[in-house]
Amino acid sequence: MKNISGYLTVKKAAKFLGVTPNTLRNWTKHSKIKSHKNPINGYRLYCVEDLEELLITIQFSSKPILSKKSKIINEAKLVAKYRNQKLTIEQISILTGLTKSKIETRLKVAEEKGLLK
Repeated sequence: MKNISGYLTVKKAAKFLGVTPNTLRNWTKHSKIKSHKNPINGYRLYCVEDLEELLITIQFSSKPILSKKSKIINEAKLVAKYRNQKLTIEQISILTGLTKSKIETRLKVAEEKGLLK
């Protein structure tokens, strides 16, 4: 791993997922997500794409891994990412499995959080 752009530190990755850094470290320990090592200091780094995949896994999990508020914020981040890529609500629905109504609600949250470009 020569280029660390596209990777987040433990603290930033945990915030992205809506969990604590210790929870993220625990998930790494139990192989729920892979971490990489910063080539300069050896600290853990997480690939943004891996984090997005984990968000989707969490979203469709039958077990409540995250609080409802964290889940809504994470869905808003995912919806905002797709919306920023100029996808339609219908396309976002297909990718996320969310209803049109939920997507619109998540877009409002994303707008409030400044996630939309």
